[in-house]
Amino acid sequence: MPTNKQIVIGILIGIPVALMAGCVACVALLGVAGSSVEQAINAPVTSTSKPSYEPLILVTAQELATEYEANELAADAKYKNKVIAVSGQVDSIQEMFGQKFVILRGKGLSSVQCFFKDEHASKLSKLKKGQQVAIQGTNEGKSINVTLQDCFLL
Repeated sequence: MPTNKQIVIGILIGIPVALMAGCVACVALLGVAGSSVEQAINAPVTSTSKPSYEPLILVTAQELATEYEANELAADAKYKNKVIAVSGQVDSIQEMFGQKFVILRGKGLSSVQCFFKDEHASKLSKLKKGQQVAIQGTNEGKSINVTLQDCFLL
């Protein structure tokens, strides 16, 4: 079994060797060396590809809840794991087990539950029941309510 001294020496030697190997690999992958590095950095970008993104889906809380009540599989195919913006009337503002959330009035038994990170607490504290809001988040589908995570007020 190696001693503590051997472990420390191994780490002190291993880290610089790994860093040098990484630098060599980067240069090899980029295909540049010496003065070519500056040329590569200063070269104009000639890519014509456009960034790929999905357009933001806009829907009301009532529409979203109605679609999930009608056919959960079809609604999941349309909305699940997508960033959506939901507008609707605040039914409640709550915190449970350290998670802050807003429930938007849906349709029937289904509502839209929007979970927020702690950094949004001051804005959430200003909301009132019955207020109209727009919230953006990632739809995780429906359990009891339609659930959005990583939400923020628009």
